[in-house]
Amino acid sequence: MTDADDLFEEGYRQYLEAESPEDLEKARVSLGQAATMGHAMAQDVLGNMYEDGDGVKQDIATALQLYRKSAEQDCPAGLFDLGHLYMEGNGVEEDPERAFALVQKAVKLGGQPDHIFRLSVLYHEGKGVAADERKAQELLEKAIELGSTEAKASMGALLLSGDGVEKDVDRAFRLLKEAAEDQDCDAMCNLGLMYETGTGVEKNMGETLKYYRQAADLGYAPAYYHMAVLAGESRIPV
Repeated sequence: MTDADDLFEEGYRQYLEAESPEDLEKARVSLGQAATMGHAMAQDVLGNMYEDGDGVKQDIATALQLYRKSAEQDCPAGLFDLGHLYMEGNGVEEDPERAFALVQKAVKLGGQPDHIFRLSVLYHEGKGVAADERKAQELLEKAIELGSTEAKASMGALLLSGDGVEKDVDRAFRLLKEAAEDQDCDAMCNLGLMYETGTGVEKNMGETLKYYRQAADLGYAPAYYHMAVLAGESRIPV
């Protein structure tokens, strides 16, 4: 490995294991050194830190610069994150077509499950590309096959409602349960709703509350709403 590879691995490990601002600063230094040496993944991860204000003062301009450098090396993560900024108009003028092209290239070069899922969403919503539900569903199924938690939660919700797909509560339950086990809050709330209404499963207030509370513990606002409704109806203690 090159010195840049060593620095990236050290910095990324420090970042993932960080428990204090001091730990994050160590990660920033290591990643910064690797990024300066041209390491594409270090540039992307450091860009994530600046975009989110994670251990550093939030600085979208710096994040944008780092993502561009990473994307110029055809790093899938850099391409995807740069595309996200263009889609949101965050730090740059909103440009859905450019965003779509970047995400599409990220998928072509990397094939990461969550990148594939996001590409499916763009086809579904017609953002930066003509809406194509068939292509969206094809990509969504591929993302599920590769293990994307977001894709499982999304498809589970679609199968539960029958929105654009044939309703299938059994498969919806399986996918939502898998996604909930991976800490997806949307999936937790949908599972709670299934148990609350007896959709595809027997009504079970214990399971309903379990899933709503799991999502609430993660700070998911809709879960608080569901619990407030139940409390207002005197179905759970206030």
